[in-house]
Amino acid sequence: MFSHLLTEYETGQITCYKPGQFICSLHPEFYTLPNAFIRQYHNATSSWQKVRLKYLESELTPYADEAGFEQIAQALGIAKPVKSKLSRVPGPQPSS
Repeated sequence: MFSHLLTEYETGQITCYKPGQFICSLHPEFYTLPNAFIRQYHNATSSWQKVRLKYLESELTPYADEAGFEQIAQALGIAKPVKSKLSRVPGPQPSS
C-alpha cells in the first residue's frame, strides 16, 4: 500500500510515493459517455451489468476530459466561457 498520496488541487494531479521512493503520478481522467455508447458496450450477462471499456481507447477519445464536458455544455446550450480582462477601478491608488 502507498504510504502517501498527494493531490495538487489546482491540477488534480495525484502523486503516490513511499518514503524515499517515487511510485507513480496520475492525472484523473473523466469521460462523458452518451447513452448510445453505453448501450453498445453494456454487458447484460454480468451480474454487475458492466460496461467494458478495455481496449476502447480510440473510441473513448471524443468523450474524454474537456471534450466530454463540452458535449454536455452544447447539449444544455451553454456557451463556452470567455475570460475577460478586468478594467481598473477608478479611485485612489495605493501609495508606495
